[in-house]
Amino acid sequence: MTDRELLAGMWDDMSKSYTWIPAWSKSFADLTPQQAAWKPSADRNSIWQHLNHICFWREVTIRRLQNEPPSEAEVAKCNFEQPSDVSLAGWQAAQQRLMKSHELIRAALTNEKVPVEKLKYLLPHDAYHLGQVMLLRGLQNLPPVGYD
Repeated sequence: MTDRELLAGMWDDMSKSYTWIPAWSKSFADLTPQQAAWKPSADRNSIWQHLNHICFWREVTIRRLQNEPPSEAEVAKCNFEQPSDVSLAGWQAAQQRLMKSHELIRAALTNEKVPVEKLKYLLPHDAYHLGQVMLLRGLQNLPPVGYD
């Protein structure tokens, strides 16, 4: 198995099933928009902001591969961006963005023309933020995301 195949398999596992961490697809699915937007204090990030952060950096990774890096102003605005529409439609759109960003990275992982070294840090980055999401779920007394 090549590094590329290994990373692509791990990428899919993280999205669909409980491995060492809960699956992306299940970690956000049972949350209301209000739970996703909740913050333990004003200077902390919400689950929704973590989701936006993950999506943003996945999209930036793809853009960088296309030689289109973000500006400093865009990073300042979009890194941990707060939701502008705390509604069911807004929350569903955010989750769809996550799935779309997953597919963009998966396509890059399976593209032999893309250096795998440019993608390898997304797994630990996303796993770290998923841990933050699980902590924020716990602080709200929400049930843990368990095994399939």
